[in-house]
Amino acid sequence: MRQIGGVGVVGTTIKKPIFSESSVPANAEFEGSVTLEQVVALDLADRNNWRFNSKFEATVAVALDFFGMPFSFHGKSFSITSGGRTISYSPDFVIPNCDGKKVLLEPHGSKYIDKRFLSKMNAFMSSPFSDEYYTILVVDVDPSKPNRLYAELERSGYALEQICNEVWCLPYKANAKEDSRGYRTNIYTLLRKLKENEPIAQHERSRVRARLE
Repeated sequence: MRQIGGVGVVGTTIKKPIFSESSVPANAEFEGSVTLEQVVALDLADRNNWRFNSKFEATVAVALDFFGMPFSFHGKSFSITSGGRTISYSPDFVIPNCDGKKVLLEPHGSKYIDKRFLSKMNAFMSSPFSDEYYTILVVDVDPSKPNRLYAELERSGYALEQICNEVWCLPYKANAKEDSRGYRTNIYTLLRKLKENEPIAQHERSRVRARLE
């Protein structure tokens, strides 16, 4: 039996899995109960012929769809220079008009943050393209473990503003309602504030900074 996040689809063959083929093979069968979030993610993947590379990406896509925010998924690519060579950068999500600004939303699992990823983000932030977009890095944080983003920034010699305009640190499970310290936030809360052009409360920003330090 194969499962997605501990649950699956009863007696159903998923022709277009929400994750990449390397994670879940096509036509895999799932058993168990299915969540509403998974149903929406599967529908988005099916209608748009998308392949989400992680549950993190799927969660963000569902949240964007929930708020009716037009977005593209790996729909835009930028040619940037990194380490003296030209590379292609395709952000996960592009919100073309969010209160008059174009936003790049880059959800990235903490365990995959390394020097190569940071170098790519720095190359984009150093390029003329960064003047047109507001770049938000979304990372999952396990309060019981050291913050990998901060550790990799220190190791690579980058400042936070050199890789993004803003960082959202979420509890380890991207859609969690509260972390182990009782801090209530999730991707829906932050996207709502982004859509309504509400600043993140100062105590929330301080908490993000504290987690990074």
